[in-house]
Amino acid sequence: PPLQALRDQTGDSASLTVLSGAEILYVAHVSTDRRFRVAAGVGTRFPFHATSLGKALAAHLPEDERNQLLARAPFQRFTERTVTERQALAERLHLIATRGYDSALDELDYGIVSVAVPIFGQEREGRKRVIASI
Repeated sequence: PPLQALRDQTGDSASLTVLSGAEILYVAHVSTDRRFRVAAGVGTRFPFHATSLGKALAAHLPEDERNQLLARAPFQRFTERTVTERQALAERLHLIATRGYDSALDELDYGIVSVAVPIFGQEREGRKRVIASI
C-alpha cells in the first residue's frame, strides 16, 4: 500500500487526512518505528491551522470556502510558532498554494515536524478539487 511504502522510504509516519470543518480527520495512518511519534490513528482530529496536513488542504480550497475557514480567526495557539491571525494565515495559505506543499515545525506541539501535499480529485467547473492531504 502507498502509505506503507512512503513510511518505509522516509522512515517517518505517513497519514491521509480530509478536512472536516476546521479540523483535519485522519482516514489512514501508518506509524513509524521511531521511539517518539505522534499518536494519530484513524479518527484522530487536529485543528487545520496547526498542521501541515490541514494547511495543505485549506490552501487549495475554493476561495469562498477558504475565506469561511479564515473567518474563524483568531485560532488557538499551541506554541509560539502556531499561526493564529487571519491575515498571517491567509498569507501562509497563499504561499502553500503557490509552492504546492507545506512544512510545519513546532506548530501543534514541540518536536513535531511535518511536510504535506494536497491530493486532488477530478476536475469540476474548470478546477481540480482538493480531496485529501498526505
